[in-house]
Amino acid sequence: MVTVPALAEAAFLAPVTRHTRRTDIYLSDGTTEWLHDAPVIDGSVSVDYGRDERRALDITFDNIDGVVSYSPTGFWYDKIIKCFRGVEYYDTSALSWKSWETQIGAFMIDTLKESNFPTTVSVSGRDYTKKMLTSKFVVMTTFAQGSSLDTTIKNIALTAGIPNSQTLIPATGKTLGTDFIFDRGISKWEAAKQIADAYGFELYFDAFGILTMRTYLDPVTSPLSYTFFTGEDGNLVTYEKSISDTRLYNHVVVSGESTDTLPVWAEARNDNPDSPTSIGRIGDRLYQYVSSFITTTAQAQDVADRFLGIHSLQEYDFNFSSLMLPWLEVGEVIEFIDPKTEETQPDRFLMDTLTIPLALGPMSGTGKRVTVLG
Repeated sequence: MVTVPALAEAAFLAPVTRHTRRTDIYLSDGTTEWLHDAPVIDGSVSVDYGRDERRALDITFDNIDGVVSYSPTGFWYDKIIKCFRGVEYYDTSALSWKSWETQIGAFMIDTLKESNFPTTVSVSGRDYTKKMLTSKFVVMTTFAQGSSLDTTIKNIALTAGIPNSQTLIPATGKTLGTDFIFDRGISKWEAAKQIADAYGFELYFDAFGILTMRTYLDPVTSPLSYTFFTGEDGNLVTYEKSISDTRLYNHVVVSGESTDTLPVWAEARNDNPDSPTSIGRIGDRLYQYVSSFITTTAQAQDVADRFLGIHSLQEYDFNFSSLMLPWLEVGEVIEFIDPKTEETQPDRFLMDTLTIPLALGPMSGTGKRVTVLG
């Protein structure tokens, strides 16, 4: 999580404030700057918890001077676009103006479109997941039983062009319980994500372009990332709540079907009579997960327990627009203090999507209800 100075956060929430934005363009190494403070007209960064490419970019540049005209020797698919949002604030202790900003994405280019009038270039792009999706195994590849989980993930990323310096993969102490075999043509991303999922870890590229692996956050016990509220001093512009049970599960079965071990399986159930989504209250709603990479009952049980917390998120959606808070991340737990709430309505949500504009205006997002299973 990004640490925001108190004065900077206060400036973001102030009734009168000085927001900043910046977009820099880099060479393919992501560190050598090609164009500083590119002439942005409009655009947005979208962040989606349910998408492989967690971050996506749509941006329009002013091209009156031709600096971003696309060509193989100029602005081309090899360039990396980094976007920033920030604020200026007055530091009363230093008696001077200061600025703070945070990066909101690092993007590889998908499409370039140049218009004659007005003279603009529009670009769409995705985060570095694209690099691992387009890099595929050219022969059947095996990762041997007993190999370090975190080293295996790093090595797969490295062969896709993601250096170890661009990863945040913790030392888990876990080893592969079986040989992981991937056919020719399977993407490096699919392989890395399957292995991470098999051990209950989330894999994604963060706002700084870092490949990050972390335990799926438990929606009940994980700390709050941020609190949204209304009122004179609030941070919300508008909000709307809706509810659906389309993707609500209260029963998870995880099974392993490795060819070289006996089949294993485990289940996690919500049988808490006090839970409004228990099997006894609303019936059995089964989610099944099968992976050849799950080789022990203990591993299957661990994954089942983790998945029950994630897949028991009722579609109680919290749709909002708010003041600019560019450091927030999806996949974390937020709180909404509803001025008109009923006692039975939730106040904790898993942040599901965010849209951060590159022009003036509020940001928007959605959250899913966190169902306390007990």
